[in-house]
Amino acid sequence: MVNQTAVYFPAVYAPQAFGLAVGEALSLSVDNSYRFARLCALLASLALLFIAFRIFNPPLLVLGLLILPMTLFQLSSASLDGVANSAAILGISAFARAVVDKRATRPWVLWTLCASVFIVAASREYLVPLLLLVFGGFYFTRDKKYIFAGLFVTGAIAAWVWVAMATAGSLSSSGLTVSEGLAYYASNPCRWQRSSRIRCPATFVYAESFVAIWVG
Repeated sequence: MVNQTAVYFPAVYAPQAFGLAVGEALSLSVDNSYRFARLCALLASLALLFIAFRIFNPPLLVLGLLILPMTLFQLSSASLDGVANSAAILGISAFARAVVDKRATRPWVLWTLCASVFIVAASREYLVPLLLLVFGGFYFTRDKKYIFAGLFVTGAIAAWVWVAMATAGSLSSSGLTVSEGLAYYASNPCRWQRSSRIRCPATFVYAESFVAIWVG
């Protein structure tokens, strides 16, 4: 059997894990435990959004994105999407507060920004560019702590990625580990391009499903 363990940072699954643990402690059925885990994930996501909106009033566009059918589904699911998306909004709100307050920005804004960016970037590798928000905070606040904090968060994410690559199972049915798969595609970029081209039709499936949700 091929081990395809994901390398997501476990913090994004803490609410779901808590719900399942409570369900087990109360001897709930698997179905009820799963539903309670979904409820915990939803409450955690809403709590993060509430804090984010208290830090910085969201633009109407953000509120519009949050009421999209797919977003609502993610918020109420047991996946990491709802918690991760809410944590990302929390980090962006902290950055926006630093942009507005500039030199008067309070210290907790930096810690909120760093914690959010770390959790999100360590769970979604394609969101690593969010690190630029931490470094960018220095431009608006002129506080060197943002530079040091950015370096610290960068090191923490790199450490997690290294641990995940070293301990995760196989990347695919080929039996390659994550690190072996990355090394293979780095030395054979044409293979990666060919495999990416094969997967492109999935994009149209997502687009069609998005439209279908709206038109019913």
